[in-house]
Amino acid sequence: MHVAQGFWRRSLTVLAGGMLIAASAEAQTNEFRWSLEPPDLIEISGHVGKPAERETGGWDITLGAGLSPTIFDFHVTGMRILNSGRLPLSVLSQLEMYRPTFFVFGQPDQIAALAAASPGDTVVLTGYRRIGSRNLMLTGLRVEAPVTPMPTPLGIE
Repeated sequence: MHVAQGFWRRSLTVLAGGMLIAASAEAQTNEFRWSLEPPDLIEISGHVGKPAERETGGWDITLGAGLSPTIFDFHVTGMRILNSGRLPLSVLSQLEMYRPTFFVFGQPDQIAALAAASPGDTVVLTGYRRIGSRNLMLTGLRVEAPVTPMPTPLGIE
């Protein structure tokens, strides 16, 4: 009888200890859950300025040039998150209330290229953003001249 009591006492002690360790690990994971996630690699395409009259769809945001007071209006025509399953619309809907929507940090020549872009140019921004942050750390910025439509053969439409 004495051996059986010792067995149950040890079993309960091990079980209680295991539950405490599991609860502690879960609490630590939940407490720091957001800080351990890798940043999103985002690609945003669009153009500087407001949308044209005939232009439908898209999303109007503002881009701050780092910590300077310079703010650009930007019309988003496409957005992809390249390294996670997060939806672009969820990111934009969380940030739409803020002005500027994103603070863009990059090399001086990248910020200058953004400032020099015309409303007809397509601008593609690529950069990292942590969840909950409005900072976009640029890894690339491409400005593409407007594409002229191909003429139809023999003038037939």
